[in-house]
Amino acid sequence: MQAKTPFDISSDWHQQITNTLWHNTLHTFGDKDFRSALENGILLCDAIKPGLVKKINRLPTPIAGLDNLSVFLRGCEELGLKGAQLFDPGDLQDTSIRANLKYVLNTVFWLGKAASGCASYSGPTLNLKEFEGLLGGLLSFLFLSKRHL
Repeated sequence: MQAKTPFDISSDWHQQITNTLWHNTLHTFGDKDFRSALENGILLCDAIKPGLVKKINRLPTPIAGLDNLSVFLRGCEELGLKGAQLFDPGDLQDTSIRANLKYVLNTVFWLGKAASGCASYSGPTLNLKEFEGLLGGLLSFLFLSKRHL
């Protein structure tokens, strides 16, 4: 069996949340990779606390995606995440730099940590210990691979 990556763990947790919140399996990554599934912000908005995101822009345009990502990030701030814990919307939009996804994973980690510390949250939990170890390994890999380019 292949070892899970932070992308796998994040995707699994995200799908568990959306399936729990919305009671269906329409909110999935499907056959898309991590970045492609999240770049329009719809799945991220669906996964955040119900009612926090009032309206999701479902138009298939890059501007709509940036709008959704901004709404998601504002929601994260309302849940207590700090600016340094949030990715930049461009991190999902820029397909040329895979290393930017580490910032997205970092936000997922902090969102998972905030959810686990919230008394009113009873949904699926992110395995923070496993995720943190894998994320640390990914960051080390990205750092080393960048040094050797």
